[in-house]
This record gives sequence, structure tokens and C-alpha cells, in this order.
Amino acid sequence: MIEQNQEEHGSNLPQPYASQTALARPQHQIPQVQPFDDSLSIATYLQILARRKWLLIAVTLTFLVLALLQVLTITPQYRSRVTLQIDPENVKVLPYEQFAQSGGSVGKTEYLWTQAEKLKTRSLARRVIQNLQLADLPEFNAPTSQGILIDLRSKLLGSVRWIFSKKQGGASEGGTSEGGTAANEDALVNRLLGQMTVRPIRNTRLVEVSFQSHDPQLAAKIANVLAEEFIEQHLESKFEATTRATDFLDKQLDDFKIKVEESEERIIKYAQAKNIVNLNERETINRKKLADLSDELTRVENELITHTARYEASNQASLDAFPETLKSSPIRELEERLAQSERELAGLSSRYGPEWPAIKELRLELEELERQLLLEKRRAIAAASAEYHLAQERRGKLAAALNQQRQIVDRLNEDSIQYRYLKRDTDSNKELYDGLLLRLKEAGVAAGLKSSNIQIADEAVVPRGAASPKKARSMMLALMLGLFFGIGAVFAAEMLDNTIKSTDEVVHQLGLPALGIIPSLASNETRETKLSRWRSRPTEVQGPALASNGPEAMHGRAWEAYRSLRTSLLLSHSGKPPKVILVTSALPGEGKTTTVANTAMAMAQTGARTLVIDLDMRRPALSQALGMRSNGGMSAYLSGNSDLSSLIQPTTVPELFLLSAGPPAPNPPELLGSDRMAKGLELAREYFTHVVIDSPPALELSDALVLSRSVDGVILVARAGKTPRQALHRASDRLMKLGAQILGVLINDVDVRRGEYGYSYGGYYRGYDNYFSGPTSDFEPDTDARKSA
Repeated sequence: MIEQNQEEHGSNLPQPYASQTALARPQHQIPQVQPFDDSLSIATYLQILARRKWLLIAVTLTFLVLALLQVLTITPQYRSRVTLQIDPENVKVLPYEQFAQSGGSVGKTEYLWTQAEKLKTRSLARRVIQNLQLADLPEFNAPTSQGILIDLRSKLLGSVRWIFSKKQGGASEGGTSEGGTAANEDALVNRLLGQMTVRPIRNTRLVEVSFQSHDPQLAAKIANVLAEEFIEQHLESKFEATTRATDFLDKQLDDFKIKVEESEERIIKYAQAKNIVNLNERETINRKKLADLSDELTRVENELITHTARYEASNQASLDAFPETLKSSPIRELEERLAQSERELAGLSSRYGPEWPAIKELRLELEELERQLLLEKRRAIAAASAEYHLAQERRGKLAAALNQQRQIVDRLNEDSIQYRYLKRDTDSNKELYDGLLLRLKEAGVAAGLKSSNIQIADEAVVPRGAASPKKARSMMLALMLGLFFGIGAVFAAEMLDNTIKSTDEVVHQLGLPALGIIPSLASNETRETKLSRWRSRPTEVQGPALASNGPEAMHGRAWEAYRSLRTSLLLSHSGKPPKVILVTSALPGEGKTTTVANTAMAMAQTGARTLVIDLDMRRPALSQALGMRSNGGMSAYLSGNSDLSSLIQPTTVPELFLLSAGPPAPNPPELLGSDRMAKGLELAREYFTHVVIDSPPALELSDALVLSRSVDGVILVARAGKTPRQALHRASDRLMKLGAQILGVLINDVDVRRGEYGYSYGGYYRGYDNYFSGPTSDFEPDTDARKSA
């Protein structure tokens, strides 16, 4: 009833292991391998990690075990720290403090870093070794372990160096005692510097010096002695620098003394030659005189302009038209008197006549005024000419005097420039001499003082706990590295794996229909079930011989997959499902025989007469898979020694019949391509509802290629994680070039507990299997994971 329901509803039935219904493909359509899709989702990444979880766990555990061995075998190290305060130091040799301090914060930072680097010098390390006699100190020379991994690496490298040195013959058999001592001292220095760390503290004048040792008391002692020796070395260096500066200043003082004397002699001779007694006063007088002459010349030139205008007006003047600029006060007064007399004369003449005595006297007076006016105008013209010529003469004299004074001032400027140059040279030499003399005295005083700008801010103390190894951090780092490289190994293995693993690869990368998957026996099998199955199964038969158990074993996860395959095949062609189906694979051992037996059994379960034909005439296994004995089989029929009906055997499964392969034939391709083979298939079509044929692998033999033209469809079986994609692609390519109708690809031996199928169907079908099988079930479907008989 359940199967009838499935056939009635078609594609609406639940098909957990069939990704899609196989659709009819056009004839001669060759599948194209699609490029690998890099757009993987997070779920896909998780599926890859779950599928290869043991590789990830193995790599991570390897890192953790190695880290654990390392931290357990390393000698604990104790770190003690001493803090130094390093103040800036201004070394003043010349009296120019502003230049010595011009570096600002950058110079101070550079000085601090310089002192920090000097703490790492080999000379300071030798002083510490000599002070503490570390060469003879057992605590310092005691053997320590850096961990099993690092010690092993050191031994290997040492062995390689020793081998190369022996081959090159460069090492002498014996050395002098001096050379051995020097080598030992260098080794001690290298050890001391390797265990020491110097770190300037940011935005401060502090430097932290730490020393690491397996002995906590020795670590504190060496750190303190290192700081003390550094201060002592700095004082000695400072004393040596002061001594060298004193010698330098003493020598320079003699040179500068001679320079001062020579410069003073030059300036005296120059002053005498140029008659320079008081240069500043002389310059002031001459410049004032030059300014006065310039002002006077300007005033005279302004007056000359006025006189020039009057002179030009006098040259054009007449007695009647006399210019206003030439009229003086007497002229204006005479003109007024003349005008008044003329008015009086006119008034009297109109009243008394021309002969009136008063009129005559008035006329005489007018004549006298006119004579005086004429005389004054002539005097004014002469005065204008005289003033013009006098102004010109004064201007010429002033211009000559001004030029002469300018020459005097220019010569004085030239003399003063050279004089001041000589004076500056003399003054600078005196200043340098006085400064050097002062610094020489200060250097003499400083040589007797032991003051340092470096001091210990915080002494080193004996550490209470070990600084290394940090076990928790090391293990956490190992875990992170293990996960990182483990994930890398997982994805590297996934990229190198070119086998078929899912139906998505079949559809998207090979372009073929996917009929579904067949789960492996190990997907949900207990240990007891496995032992029981292996004790009871025939050793020479490959795959889950479900057919030999009969229809009562048709339940569980695998049978549900075969029922889904049956539904896909029946619905692959609308209205006319394929009747004769050929099952083959690309390579051997992929489960095609088991697939033929179980598929035929699923079809017979619907009540349809079903025939399975074993045409793998070289390695027949179908009879054994169904628990039947082989009779003459197809080889007897194809060779003409028997008819077809007598060779067909009923099986223990109702409506399921077997036509075995028979004895091995010498020429299977010729027999399978014969007319008798075609007639046998036609008879099978007539008397059976479904015919399922088992054939050899398509890439190794041509049998399946020959049969592909005579069947309604071909099923390609691939084994999950074993069948290469290229092999499956070549097999489908060969079949399609011959016109075969590929119904789809069936992926066999899929572990549904892993990967994408485990997340979707594992839990559901685990309960399904338990419900039907119960604790007494000793049967589960297997795959072609072992070699076939």
C-alpha cells in the first residue's frame, strides 16, 4: 500500500536519498565538467571539517603533545629586573650652550637609546664576567635544557656542522691554549648577552635591564652587577673624555692666543693708516654735514624755481603790461596814488575846466607819479634778473659741496667696513680664547669629580616565581597552531581529493542527473551487529547481499534508499518508464552487482515481474549475491546451446527471476553484440515488466558500451570517496558518444553520519532503522567496500 501511494503521488513523495528525479536526457548530449565552485557557504566548510574531523584532531593533538613535551622538559627560568635612570648629559667644550641644547627632545631620545644599546656591548659583558668570575661559577655554568624539541634541533644542527667541518677538513686537530681561552670567553659573553634584555620605558628616562637564569639569586646578582658596571664604565668613559678634552683645549688655547695677538696688530695698523681715531664720532659728523648740505641745496633749488619764474616774466614785461609777480610794494603804492590823482583830475576838470590852477597842479603831480612808477618798474626788472643769477650761482656751489661731502662719507664707509671686520675677528678670537680658558678650568675641576648622570632607580630583587615556561600560554598557543594547521590540512586534503562524495558534485560539476545515494552499513551499526554480519556473510561476495535475505529484510535506511531509486526510475520518463535498464560503473569494486540485485528486488516488491540478467561474463557474481546456483546462463544461450526460457530461474523473492551469466566466455563483446542477444532482450521485454542487467565496468571493458545501445537506459554506479570524478566523466562520455541514454548516477557507500547527509537524515533514519529492525536484527545493507569475488 505504501509503494502504491508513492507511485500515485509521484514527485511529491519524500525521497531523502534521491536528490532529484532522473529526467530524460536528449540523445548524444555529452556532459561537460563544470569548474569547481569556490563560493562555499559556512555550512559547506563545517561539513568538510566534520567529514575529516579525525585529521583535524590528529594534527591538533600532535601540536598539543609536542608542546606538552616541550614545557615539561624545559628548565624553569627566573627573570630579575633592575631599572636605570639615564638623564641627558650636555658636554660643553665651547661656550655656546644654546647650540649644545638645540637638539630638544629628539636629541634626548637618541641619547637614551644610545645608552640602552651600550648596555648590550660585549665590553660591558666582559666586565661583568670578570667581576663575578662567571667562568668558574658553577651556578652559571650548570647545564640547562631548553626543551626536548629545541635540544634535539640543536643536536641535529651540531651534528650537521661537525660532519661538514670534517668533510672540509678546515678544523685543526688541536688548538693553542690561548685560542681555547678566547673561544670560551666568547661563549660566556654570548651566553650572558643572550640571557639579558634591555628595554627603554616609553616617555620616560628609565631603562629596564632584565637577566634570566635558572638560579633566581644568580639572576638578581648579575642584574645588579650589570647596572653597577655600566655606571662605572660610564664614569671611566667620561673621565677619559674629560682628559682628552683638556688636552684638546690646552692645545687650542695656544693657537687662539696667537690668533688674538695677530688680529689686534692688524686692526691697530689699519686704524693708523686710515687715521681712524674715533670712528663713530667721525661718521656722525660727516653724515650730519651731508644732511645739512642736502637740505640747503633743496631750499636753494626751491628758491631758484621762484626766481626763474620772475626772471622769465621780466623778460616779457612792458611798462603798460607789467606782471603782478614783479610788482613790489612801492610800485603798488604809486599805482594807487596815480589812480586816485586821475580820479580827482577828472572830477575837477568836469566842474572847473582845464585852466583852473588846481587842475594844473594836479596834472604836474600826475606826471611826477608816472615818472616815479616807470623808474620803480625798471628797478623791479633789474632786481628779478639779479636774484635769478644769484640763485643759480648758489645752487652750483651747494651741489659741488654736496658731491664732495658724499665722497668723504663713502670713503669713510669703506674704511669703517674693513675696520669693523677686523674688529669682529679680534673680538671673536678673544671670546673663543676666553671660553676655552674657562672650559679648560672646568675640565680640570671635572676630572677630579666622580659624578654621573646615570643612577639605579630600582635594584633587582630575587624573583619568587619562574618567568618561563608559561605552560598555560604555551598550551593555548599549541592548541591554536594545531587548529590552524589542522584546518589547513583538512582543506588541503579536500582540495586534493578528486573523488565523488555527493550528488551536488554529480549535478553541478559533471552535468549528470543524480538518482540518489545508498548509505553504507557503518552509518548506524553497532559493534555487535558488525560482528554478527561478518560471521554470517559469505566472504567471497562483495557488497550488501540484501537479496539473499529475502523480502523480510527489506526495511531500514538502505532499503528506503533503494525504494527511492525505484521511484526515480519509474518516473524518469513520463508515461513510459524504462523497461530494460543497464547498470554499470566506471571502475571495479563500486557496488554495481549489489545495486542490480537490490534494485530488482525493490521493483519486484511492487508485484511487477522483474528479471535480473548477469552479463558480467568474466567475473559473474549476481547468482551468489541472490543465493542461487548458476546454470548454463547467458553464455549457453548466446552460444546457441540452449533456449532462453529454460535458463531463467525464479528466486526466493516473489516476482523476481534470475538469468545468470553462465560459464566464462572467451569472446563476450562479440556475443553481447550478436543478433541472438538482441532477440533475447526482446523476449525479456515481452514477458517481464522490468529487466535489470549487470555489466562489467565501462572504462575497463567494452561490454557495457556494446549493451548500451540495446537498453532503455543506463545507471552509472559510483562509490563515495573512491570513484574519481574524471573516471566517472570519461565513462559517461564514452556511453553518450555511442548514443546511450544515461538515466543518472547512483552514489554508493555513503556514510550518512558524516558530511552533508549526516546533518539532514542521520537522526531521522536512525530512529527509522531501530523501529523496524529492533535489537534482534542481524541484517543491514553494505556497500562494495571490499573486493568482489
